[in-house]
Amino acid sequence: MLAVSASASVVRESDNAYQSSSNAERLLPTCFNLYRYRGQNQMHKTSSLMVHLDEESNAMLTAAAELRRISVSDYVRSVVVGQAERELATAESHTIGMTSDEQLEFWNAFSKPPKLTKAQEDLGTMMRGDS
Repeated sequence: MLAVSASASVVRESDNAYQSSSNAERLLPTCFNLYRYRGQNQMHKTSSLMVHLDEESNAMLTAAAELRRISVSDYVRSVVVGQAERELATAESHTIGMTSDEQLEFWNAFSKPPKLTKAQEDLGTMMRGDS
């Protein structure tokens, strides 16, 4: 088990608790300390979040954090908190936020209605009372 602290130091811990898990080899527990920003540059610890990642996801997060030259914890905190803020703002404004790919899928779903199966057509006929 790896614990990643806010200072990005890695500490090895016993994996005994995870030996019985069938996914023990592919799951890499990673601990991220969450901080809430208060004031201009002050951070106060409020709680911790444990995230289980496979090795590929962990490597991807580590590489992305290195690109920004920040710790993995800071990277996860900035991305996750930012995304949560956007989702909450979208929910409060009663709008649906979609990426361009999601918008295209949504449009195609409405512009190309699905073809009904024979059973669906028969059910529609029966419900309308047509013979």
